[in-house]
Amino acid sequence: VLLSSVTSSTDAITNYIEQLKKASVKVLPPDVNQSDFEFKLTKAGIIYPLVAIKNIGSQTVQKIKEARDEAPFKGYEDFKIRLKGELKEPVMHALIFSGALDGFKLNRRTLFERRNAYSDAYELFVSDIVEKTFEEYDLGTLIEKEKEVLGFNLQMSPFLQYESYIKTHHLERLSELSTNSHQTIGYIKKINEIVTKTKQEMAFLEVTDGSVTLEMTMFSNTYQTYKGKIELNKVYKIQVKPNDYGGLKFIIERLEYLK
Repeated sequence: VLLSSVTSSTDAITNYIEQLKKASVKVLPPDVNQSDFEFKLTKAGIIYPLVAIKNIGSQTVQKIKEARDEAPFKGYEDFKIRLKGELKEPVMHALIFSGALDGFKLNRRTLFERRNAYSDAYELFVSDIVEKTFEEYDLGTLIEKEKEVLGFNLQMSPFLQYESYIKTHHLERLSELSTNSHQTIGYIKKINEIVTKTKQEMAFLEVTDGSVTLEMTMFSNTYQTYKGKIELNKVYKIQVKPNDYGGLKFIIERLEYLK
């Protein structure tokens, strides 16, 4: 698989994954019970490799593979016991938020809260222990954490449910915006409101789709229409036009909240 040659380049991986999606090829998240050093082609799709996760070195991947070859990991505690000594804090953080431990059927908050919760007693009584679960993180946190360890969003994207909507309404990705007026889709990560010299309020909005983040301008007239109605980490259809001043940037003309 060509992807195997670009595991160290986030930009290259992101580009290839976008091409695969357009070709209707499914890219599956990393999985400690299935992932290898390279992207692996299966009937279900292409499985993301552990070695392409930040802070996961080849030695750690080798240890996981050796343990897994003896027997698949039966659950979270089994995984932690058998890899004890290899699972340093940065490694656990990366495995959890990349989705590599999702196969254990626990949410990522629970995985994180229980990352250090085992002792020698587990090795004797692991099958009899019922562990505490926690309420999952909010979507914004999951998106941010996944991007932190993968360099982009593979699973935790609010846009997955809008794929057909994007095609039907001919929306462009943030990465596809150019010098013409466009309709795009994104969620608003941050709003920076300012007051102009003429005492009018306007704002700069940080808009992202999980892969690309752009700062967009909302001038006073438009901002007065939407002020107080914009919710962070919610998905919007956004009408923009280019602003060539100081490089290619975009002015928001209209927002439509997508439920």
